Amino acid sequence: MMHAHAVIHNSRHINQLTRLANRVFGSHCVGVRRDRKPCCELREPIKTATNGRVDAPNERSGEGMGPSVTIAACPPISVIVPCHDAESTVERALESIAKQTNWPTQAVVVDDASTDGTAGVLRRCAQRRWPFVLTVVTLPMNRGPSEARNAGWESIRPDSKYVAFLDADDVWLPRKLERQIAWMEKHQDVAWTAHRCIILGTAQPPPRDDGSSTKVTPISRRRLLARNLVATPTVVVRASVRNRFRVGWRHCEDLLLWLDWLDAGARGVMLDIPLAALGRVPGTPGGSTADLEAMYRSEQRVICTLATEGRIPRLEAAAWQGYAWLRYQRRRLRG
Repeated sequence: MMHAHAVIHNSRHINQLTRLANRVFGSHCVGVRRDRKPCCELREPIKTATNGRVDAPNERSGEGMGPSVTIAACPPISVIVPCHDAESTVERALESIAKQTNWPTQAVVVDDASTDGTAGVLRRCAQRRWPFVLTVVTLPMNRGPSEARNAGWESIRPDSKYVAFLDADDVWLPRKLERQIAWMEKHQDVAWTAHRCIILGTAQPPPRDDGSSTKVTPISRRRLLARNLVATPTVVVRASVRNRFRVGWRHCEDLLLWLDWLDAGARGVMLDIPLAALGRVPGTPGGSTADLEAMYRSEQRVICTLATEGRIPRLEAAAWQGYAWLRYQRRRLRG
């Protein structure tokens, strides 16, 4: 991928670079502005609104890149990053977004009433230059990951075509958006996608990422109830999909949303390539999945919800509840 690195000094150079950029990237993906403003949206200097939202002007500040040339996010993507007591990891998560080969248009960070130094870290982040619009939403009371993500969803740009999720303790690999969005652009009948992931800091071979065709597996209710392998930081969904996270859920909120999407007719697939790294192994201390009993109760609650809403027969629900109990006992024995 060719990168444009230039500082424009006069109109002749502007015209030359415009013609070159359009040949390389296409006229819809690169813009050169005569007023020296980047193509991505820049907002007024940092301000805090009554809803706790902080917007900062953002532009790429990499070496050799002047403010006159910007590779715009195409198509528009908004990223939602919920965080709670994540002062040591949230900036790392944002930096992994900035290192994408295809930048999003916006990143919305939702501070879910953190009690550590997260707010100070986010204020510092708001002062930095980013290749996307950074929006910070602060919730006055802790509402859990489902409502935090919904609050971020309410703050995305109206022109967003895709919504992606990233948790504050996880990171994306550099080609995540490039590969995932390119696949979805070619498969308009698929409403949402996920992909495999690795564990951050573990000795694993680098993923094969040669640009070849990617194997995909359909996501089904049966697969999800048997074992939810869809990690939230791997999901990208079309902004036209209407379902949101259920209010009041602190565990298995993601599983229920994936099922809601499927039952609403939103087809999903799993891309067989790791494009994100989780900050910890699921089920280990520090994450919401570490509370085995709470996870088990929530899995049972998901199954009861499906049965109550008439989405699965009562007999099938009983079978899935028995299966969930066996899985819970196995997890307990593993300690």
